[in-house]
Amino acid sequence: MPLVSVLYLAALIVALVSAILADRTRYFDKLTWVLFVLFIPIIGIVAWFAFGRDRRPLPVAGGYYDSERVDAADDVIEAELERD
Repeated sequence: MPLVSVLYLAALIVALVSAILADRTRYFDKLTWVLFVLFIPIIGIVAWFAFGRDRRPLPVAGGYYDSERVDAADDVIEAELERD
């Protein structure tokens, strides 16, 4: 039984921190999600991780962040610096 309590407490803390630090949320605002996680014990935690977090990539100038495009741009910049 203590293991279940520790797991619940850990999941609660992770969900709360995740909801508080989230840049964007889906369906409700941040405060509503925090209250939902706090006052509806297990369902609130599961709902936050399943539906609340906005997992879309954050927009950057010129479109969405693309690590391959950024790596290619870094390679071009490094080649230009080495040539000089």
